Amino acid sequence: MKEAEGFDPQSCALRPLLSDVWAGWIFVNFDPDAEPLAAFVADFAADFDLLRQEDCRLADKLVTDLDCNWKLINENIVDVYHFQVLHAHSFGGVIDGERFPFNTKRRGGYSSFFDASPTTPDGKTRFCRMPWLDDRPDSFGCGGFLAPNLNLIARNDAVQPFVAWPIGPNRTRLITYTLFPTEFFDDPEFDSKLADYREAMVTLIEEDRDMSNSLQRAMDTSSFTPGPMSRLETLVHNIIDAHLLRIGESPEGWVSASG
Repeated sequence: MKEAEGFDPQSCALRPLLSDVWAGWIFVNFDPDAEPLAAFVADFAADFDLLRQEDCRLADKLVTDLDCNWKLINENIVDVYHFQVLHAHSFGGVIDGERFPFNTKRRGGYSSFFDASPTTPDGKTRFCRMPWLDDRPDSFGCGGFLAPNLNLIARNDAVQPFVAWPIGPNRTRLITYTLFPTEFFDDPEFDSKLADYREAMVTLIEEDRDMSNSLQRAMDTSSFTPGPMSRLETLVHNIIDAHLLRIGESPEGWVSASG
């Protein structure tokens, strides 16, 4: 390129990507003008920094492929009235969808703190409370969503984030992580105890699989028409509104956000 008039090698480079870290998670952004990560996660962090994920270690990673659009995964998680039906034999008897407390956040996010059992087959912890949650009750539970695809649930003994990655219009890869405080790994029975948490998580995902896949099949039919939402679908409505605003539509009438 020495002979190319006006060519400046100093201006020839790969496009830089923004990257930053919060709570041990690495975030990337393709928008060079995006707000700083600290500002982006501030509201979410205010609720969930108490989990101290950065002081945990990865114990397990479960990868599941589902035959549905990735957005349906996020909607299903906050679809509270299915808890006591679809999950009746797992955790559904612990969380009451009719009385599920939550706070809506921008970009379709939410935070919720509620009473729940550890995510094991019998609802009993295999360890103890995380040291930084020692002032919380044994029934401590929480959950939240940070757009576009980070969900997390936590109990008094573990944090279990999960991320939904689109691998096609009708295909999603759900990656579920189980995090424990570093000192838990010194337990001589750690592997056998971890197996119980994995079993419970597999059960939970498989209970949701058929429903999520059936939603996709329904949406793919030519006769599909969206219906009204119930009062229990506030969080689903919040997510869908955020999608509409993100693509420049108004959730109140299909009006351009700039108009």
